[in-house]
Amino acid sequence: MLSAWGVHHLHFSQYVESDGFVKRDGPIIFAVFRQDKAFLIDVMTHQDWAREHVIRVMVDWSNEGLVHEMQGVHGLARTVNDSERQKLRSAQINTPIEIDGKVYMPAGGMTASGVGVDAVRQADRVITDLEAFALSYEQNTDEIIKQAENSGLSWPDEPEFAVEFRPDAYGVAELKSETFIKLWPR
Repeated sequence: MLSAWGVHHLHFSQYVESDGFVKRDGPIIFAVFRQDKAFLIDVMTHQDWAREHVIRVMVDWSNEGLVHEMQGVHGLARTVNDSERQKLRSAQINTPIEIDGKVYMPAGGMTASGVGVDAVRQADRVITDLEAFALSYEQNTDEIIKQAENSGLSWPDEPEFAVEFRPDAYGVAELKSETFIKLWPR
């Protein structure tokens, strides 16, 4: 559900195990999180991952972008039940669902490897940004050195770069001068 529909599950219990997590059995909270909002779907069990109910509740918040209504699709030729949906999801197959005459797909979706589409897009963006930096550095080395020196940094003759991820940004760190070149957000 996380890769396909962005639905998290939260265990809650009064018992904390030695690993610091709460005891992982019994009921769980199904939820979707956005930057500044939490959508609490229901309290259910691990056996409820493929229930239509989960998506039906998300459709109730359709103006929040949690699901994608397939425009121009007026129903499915065959309805997939919860058990079939679980089997398809286990095979990493995105499955549309019809609710009240409208057909929905995940806002993100899942790749054949089981990784969420959004995660793949984000990884692709990081790779593209790093490749663009490498090309820019190769073609404009003097300009980048000049910018660093204008900021009061001394640029080494043989710089050493590392990718650095921060809570609010990612970029390239030049290790010897301790310079961070932010690539995202721009």
